[in-house]
Amino acid sequence: MRTVRRQYFLYIAFALVSMGVNISVQIIAELVMSTFDIVFFQQKIYGNITYGFGLKILCATIVAFLFKFLIDKHFIFQNKKDGITKNIRQLFVYGFFAIFTTLIFWGTVFIFKLFLEKIIWEIIGSIIGLSVGYTLKFFLDKKYVFV
Repeated sequence: MRTVRRQYFLYIAFALVSMGVNISVQIIAELVMSTFDIVFFQQKIYGNITYGFGLKILCATIVAFLFKFLIDKHFIFQNKKDGITKNIRQLFVYGFFAIFTTLIFWGTVFIFKLFLEKIIWEIIGSIIGLSVGYTLKFFLDKKYVFV
């Protein structure tokens, strides 16, 4: 039981680091898009949701996904499975669960963005969505991915 608590503590600690990575990528993407002032990024999809907003969320999600997979595999669960087939299977299952929990994150961020237009609420929505998603994902990864 102590090992599970330690793993969960480390998982959450690195989830916080991963949240920082995610939010940092969002901020950097926003700065890059505003620097180039491309009209496409400013076009609205629905309400105050723009293509640029969607792009920055997608970029942040991909970077955080790769970071977190490597940390989880090698540091948190200390999974030593070798072989291309086993690693591809792990990445696929990890990715499947990531898509599910990412929908929780995206849904939360989009709701906050849609109804509360200030950037601080968008960041708070990101933190809430990521917290719920990572907690659920720990239990899925432990039971089904890194066994």
